[in-house]
Order: sequence, then structure tokens, then C-alpha cells
Amino acid sequence: GEPAQEAAPVRVVVRFRPPAPADAELLPIRIGRGRDGPGRTLDVIPPGWSRRSYDLDAVLGRDGTQAEVAAESSAVVRWVTEGYNGTIFAYGATGSGKTHTMIGPRPPAVSGEPEETEGVIPRAARQVFQHIAGSDHHFKVSVSFLEIYSRDGRKEEVFDLLGESSKGGASPGRFSRQEAQPTPLSVRESVGDFFVEGLSTVEVDDALDVLKCLRQGQLRARTLETSVNASSSRSHCLFMLTVESCAPGATAGRRGR
Repeated sequence: GEPAQEAAPVRVVVRFRPPAPADAELLPIRIGRGRDGPGRTLDVIPPGWSRRSYDLDAVLGRDGTQAEVAAESSAVVRWVTEGYNGTIFAYGATGSGKTHTMIGPRPPAVSGEPEETEGVIPRAARQVFQHIAGSDHHFKVSVSFLEIYSRDGRKEEVFDLLGESSKGGASPGRFSRQEAQPTPLSVRESVGDFFVEGLSTVEVDDALDVLKCLRQGQLRARTLETSVNASSSRSHCLFMLTVESCAPGATAGRRGR
């Protein structure tokens, strides 16, 4: 079967962050209705250049909220609970707001109640467990968190952000900054698929457990002060949430990530 088609298999959403003191001037933009059905057009007018127009699935202006961003990706989260794989990917320049959009404040708050500033990942976790609460299926949810980082500026390496050591398991909230530098992990290929050998997988019981893991990993991830961000990410991070489900009496289940 195929996921419900409220959205195309790949959607492109642009978000503009609010202006910062370091911004010399704001690039003139105009957001309009899509020329062909749903979606939006974005007109960008660079100084000294002619207008450039882009057709997108959605555009969130400088006053766009975290909740609006999460709403644009909620269909992907629902598909995962139904056994399909999905990816929510943030791309942009340093200081454009990728970490804020995906996670929220750094490090993320661990609260049982939703925070207005929560990013896509905490909101996705809450959506998953809200779905579980209303279902009669049996569920198992687990998370992994890795970082892709180049220590020498040349070769990129993969590090486990949840493991107590490079090969060990993890418990939410047990990481300390005083721990030794972890050993990079290896990316392997098996039967046409790729996996990270030794990457920790932590089983979680609710959204609060997910937030604890997210916070733990963020405290370990590399940051560096830049002219536009006091704690700019210096690496690429991948947070994976796996949902396994089985209907009552069924002999086989579904697995989405």
C-alpha cells in the first residue's frame, strides 16, 4: 500500500528566520499563491539583480512559528506510525536556524508539557505517542542519535551521541561532558542497505524519554561560536526514531523509521 496522498512523496518547504542584529539588510521577498494548485510561489529580489521566482510546497515567512513548521511535516510522522519510512531534512547556511527549527532551544528542555519553542523532533515524538495512546496495536519505539563530524577538516567520521562509550548502550540523561572522546563508528553495507556498526539504540516509553535522549545528544554534539550564532553546530546530526507495531493476534507487524 501507499501512504495517504495529502502530500507529494518529496515536499520542499522554505522558512525565513526573523532578522538578527548581524543582518546588514533584509533581502526583499514576496510570498504568493501557487501558480498551479496547492503550494506557494516565492519571489526573491537580490539587490542589483532581476527578480527570481520559485515554486514550492510551502513558504513560511519571518513570522512563521515552530508549530507551523511541524504541521508541514506531520504527515511524514503519521506515515512512520503506519510502517513507512520518512525523512525530515533541514538544509541551510550557518546561522539560518536549522537546529532551532529541528530541535528548538539548545539544549532542549525536558518537559511533559509542550513548549512553544519546541522544534520538529520533540513535536514529532509527541505526535507518535499520541497516536499510540489512541491505538489498540502493540508498539515498540526506539531512538538512535549520531553525529557526522570532521576532526581534521578532511575526513568525516560518525560518532554515537547516545552511547556511554563508542560501542556501549545508553540510558537517557546519563552522559557527562567529562567522558572520554568516543571512538568513531564504521558505516557498513549489507544486502543493499547501509548501517552504522555499533550505534546505540535506546528503547523509549514516552515522549519525555525521547526528549531526554535528544538533550543528552545535544550536550555532546560539537558547537562553536560564530558571528551569527553563539552555539553554532559544527557537525551534521541524524536523529532516528523507529516505530514497530503489531495488531492484536497478528503474526507479523510493521516497522517505520
